Amino acid sequence: MAAEREEDGGDPWPNLCRRRLIAAILRAADLFPYPDQDDAGRIHEARKALKDARALAKLLTGVIGPPAYDALRELESARRRLGRARDLDAMPDALASLGGQVESRVIETLGKAIALERSEARAAHREIDAAAQIARLRALARGLETWDLADVDLFDVARSLRGLYRGARRIGKQAFASNDPHELHELRAAVVDLGHCFAALEPAWPAHFSAFEHEFRRLREQLGKHNDLTVLADFAGARDDVSPAESQALTRAIDRRQKRLAKRAQRLFDRLFAEKPNALFERIAAYMENPTTRL
Repeated sequence: MAAEREEDGGDPWPNLCRRRLIAAILRAADLFPYPDQDDAGRIHEARKALKDARALAKLLTGVIGPPAYDALRELESARRRLGRARDLDAMPDALASLGGQVESRVIETLGKAIALERSEARAAHREIDAAAQIARLRALARGLETWDLADVDLFDVARSLRGLYRGARRIGKQAFASNDPHELHELRAAVVDLGHCFAALEPAWPAHFSAFEHEFRRLREQLGKHNDLTVLADFAGARDDVSPAESQALTRAIDRRQKRLAKRAQRLFDRLFAEKPNALFERIAAYMENPTTRL
């Protein structure tokens, strides 16, 4: 194997993934907001770090099993503690993306309602023991140092990536066939994970993996905009201060925009997931065996 072995004779790739996971968890701990820090930017960055860590934990579940599942549960618990803040922060942009297709009164009414709920979410965040959550994340990162990776090699990592890719490919084909917004959102979560996993393997061939990660990001953004509109539709549908006629007009505007977003997303999906899972495994394993960057 072209990649040099570590001093203990172990394969460097599993340890690289663990180091990346530890770094992501510690970054999430640094960014996890205290009650007076829950602005949109801080929430977004904390969620990004937690998603990066979640993706690498998922990759390692296929490598070492139960310990990685335990880490995954803790990371998901931390993400849930951030509540609905991100959805509420994204809704104004989703509303603005509808342009002149929605009456100004509806935009104003929903804008005020979103701001009110965001204020309530901020108040709820003040009830979270942020210090305790940060301590749990730091303890989780320390615990990863004890994972035994002596018998794990790059092929285990490549097989795990193949499993994540196969699952996302299956979800995507089903989601685009049904055009179900919740299935498309499930695809987005899988695409986010794959993007982070490909980024972790970047030393195998930086230019190639960076290009893949960039394309995964483009697909994620299209699916994210689609989901933000679904969240907006659900939010508006529950409002008594939006009339049935206004709600129907909003629904039509959202449907039109989502169809355009879904078409763009499917083109990206078809290109990114054209390769069969076993072919992906063979190619990725070959890159990892012969990395262009020293690990």
